[in-house]
Amino acid sequence: MSEGDLIRAAAGGNIHHLLFLLDINKVDINSASTSQYGSALGAAAFSGHRKMVSLLLKRGADINSTGGRYGSALGAAVASGRQERVALLLDRGADVNSSGGSNRSVLGAAAFRGYKEIVSLLLDRGANVSSTGGDYGSALGAAAYRGNTEVAALLLDRGADVNGSGGKYGTVLVAAAASGSKDIVSLLVMRGANIRLVGGMYGTVLVAAAYYGNADIVTQLITRGADVNAASSTGRYGTPLAAAAFQGKTAVVSLLPGFGAHTNIVSGDYGTALAAASYSGHTGIVSELLEYPGTDINAIGGQYGSALGAVFAGLPNRDIIDLLLDHGVDINLVDCMYGSLLGKAAHEDNKSLVSLLLDHGADPFHVGGEYETVRGEYPTALDAARAGGATEGTVTILSRTMNDPVQKLERDTTLWPPFPMPFGSYLTSMEVSSTAACHDFLETIANNQTHTWDGNLTLAQADIPCNVVDEGLLRRALVALVGVQQEAAERCKVKA
Repeated sequence: MSEGDLIRAAAGGNIHHLLFLLDINKVDINSASTSQYGSALGAAAFSGHRKMVSLLLKRGADINSTGGRYGSALGAAVASGRQERVALLLDRGADVNSSGGSNRSVLGAAAFRGYKEIVSLLLDRGANVSSTGGDYGSALGAAAYRGNTEVAALLLDRGADVNGSGGKYGTVLVAAAASGSKDIVSLLVMRGANIRLVGGMYGTVLVAAAYYGNADIVTQLITRGADVNAASSTGRYGTPLAAAAFQGKTAVVSLLPGFGAHTNIVSGDYGTALAAASYSGHTGIVSELLEYPGTDINAIGGQYGSALGAVFAGLPNRDIIDLLLDHGVDINLVDCMYGSLLGKAAHEDNKSLVSLLLDHGADPFHVGGEYETVRGEYPTALDAARAGGATEGTVTILSRTMNDPVQKLERDTTLWPPFPMPFGSYLTSMEVSSTAACHDFLETIANNQTHTWDGNLTLAQADIPCNVVDEGLLRRALVALVGVQQEAAERCKVKA
């Protein structure tokens, strides 16, 4: 037999069996347990067996030992909700500021559960109303999160700090907003809670209220002075509008612009409200935000670069993609990792997405992001596809689209350029002013590499008139093949 049997005997009030375990089996009366009670005394206190509690204490049970779900024997008595059990342990010497489980005090545990009489008893016996700890930061934070208005009022009357810690929520007021209780938010504000305090997982109380979609609390906070456009660096969602958009809280998204919310503020993980809604797949909210006057569909910011980047980073929603395209999104916006969305799609071997982007004008030569240097490993979407191990289908689509000397380049390495081309200073002042000069330039490239390439600028087409050569195409070839700076390539001209 073990400590588990001792716990069960104490919880069941079986004194004879408990004595047998203690006297015959010599089970340690203070042996710790992984059960919710932590100890035999905790089990007896929770179950309300007064004789068992007295016996265990007489036999040497440690009244202030810690452990289990409820933290201590007093924590177990509090969890039971029975004031007389709490009083019994306090009368026998239990620490009124002992653990109540979950890294909080017994006062916090009572406040969380809404046990007003037990909270009052603990305070009368000397519980520290300002003790901190646990998910909600303090007893007041716990009461606020659970919407226990009467308990919160009692704690405030007894000296709790209305602007104290709210644990992971930052402040007590933010914890209250997370509860969705308009009454407790009103109580805290009337008692002096600062609605502009910043901290915690949401940043501000207004962001928390918007995140949970409580339009009444949002309205109440704004009318009392909360900044509708406040963007916190500590919160994941940045602004109230972005938080509501991310969560799909349509009523709040519709409400906030009427109070002056700006759609283009860049803050938080997603950058803008439009990007947050795009990432989460809320088509209706994306559509609504796009109709707001002044919404910048191409705003840059956040982890995914833009709204278009966000929709591809989340669960790609074709309806949202179509909405963004229909409203004129820049298909070549830089993605913070792959340089462009086409580069990302190519690297991930998403053939259908590659086709969609190309159909809407995505530039396969667009470079940037992690591969922003022209001498980097993957300066084009085709290189990103090969680096990611894309299938032949994706590579073929890109090769056919990339009507350039780069296409179908045979090489035995993924590094790019595959040959050294120290022509930067030469090309800085170069002007391709004649057919002969153009052919000489192309021949120079061919003589300095060991790989073959084809396309509309091949040596086999040496008699092609320069006036039909696309300047933009030639410039991209200079950047991709030769490795010159973009600024130098822009100075190259093609003349007949």
